Amino acid sequence: MDDELFKRFLNGEPAATTGVKNHLRAITSRVLAAPQWSLKGAEQTRALEIQAAKEAMASPGDTVLTCATGALLASTNLGLIALRSREALPKGHPDSLTVAREVVGVLGEPDKGALLEHMEQCGTCNRHFEMAKGAVNAAFSASASQQSARMVPEPTKKAASGRHQHATAPKTQKSKKKAAKKPTHKDLHPDILAKRRYPIISSLMPLFILVVILGYFGYSKTIETADERLRRLANLISAEIPPTALADDMDPSSRGAALDMRRGHCASAAPRLGVASDNNPSDATLTYYAGLAHLCARHAEQSLRYFERLNTINDEPFYGQKWWYTQALILNNRTAEARVILSIIVEDEHPRANSAVRQLARLDDAGI
Repeated sequence: MDDELFKRFLNGEPAATTGVKNHLRAITSRVLAAPQWSLKGAEQTRALEIQAAKEAMASPGDTVLTCATGALLASTNLGLIALRSREALPKGHPDSLTVAREVVGVLGEPDKGALLEHMEQCGTCNRHFEMAKGAVNAAFSASASQQSARMVPEPTKKAASGRHQHATAPKTQKSKKKAAKKPTHKDLHPDILAKRRYPIISSLMPLFILVVILGYFGYSKTIETADERLRRLANLISAEIPPTALADDMDPSSRGAALDMRRGHCASAAPRLGVASDNNPSDATLTYYAGLAHLCARHAEQSLRYFERLNTINDEPFYGQKWWYTQALILNNRTAEARVILSIIVEDEHPRANSAVRQLARLDDAGI
């Protein structure tokens, strides 16, 4: 996200708004993808990603850095809220936004001093701070992490060696067993100790990290791996189990595979149904179920191959064939084609019309 794009966004240009939204969603999705939040599946993760990006866009500030900081702060705050809710954290602790501000590096005095003092006494908040910091760090790729490491000031590197080396070592099982005990000086997270020893350097580190984020996500589309793209697109499609009403018309082996798919064992069912379809490529039902199973297993290329075969051999489409075909197209990043078919489903008032409307909205939210 460059300055020119951001200026166009501030001027209300629709294309620039979509571009900024995509960059912010990239930031929020990286932070909220961290396992320590223990979010309830892809739907909750996606909802929080969208919410965080919207919060950042609602108050973007005057610069790219401010806007990206807002996305980082909003996603960290929402992750902390989910974490605290899951652990039923009682009242009497600093609010999640205060902790998130310190993680991102924008918490001012006197709140900063009060929070650090609280975390020196509270093992739970110290742990939550550590987990949130880890989530932010996990948002970087290996190359971005290496670039960030080259930007670390020399005093910080020295602090991690010599007589302070114990501060960076992972805690032993003993500290875990005594989590309820008031944390001692040596038990504190290294970030807290660093803030005491090198306050200026510590306050600047989030800025270095944010610069790396901006540089990384500015090229996210060109360096996104195949697995990352698949996970991103899989979060956009329906999470429902495909239909199996036609299973009784199949041979016993294929019927068993279809029933496995109904139980959610799609990775097991997909290759079996695929072999059955390959052995009898003119059988529309087998081909349909092979496409459904591979789609359910999130095998992008395989699912599309069977659906495209089905389109050539099935003159009378199955009840949900068009809908599931759009899901395979989206999984293969062919969203423009999917949009056309989804729009037709809506216009024809197909029984899947409401699902198509929701799917189009998800694509709009994702900016694709």
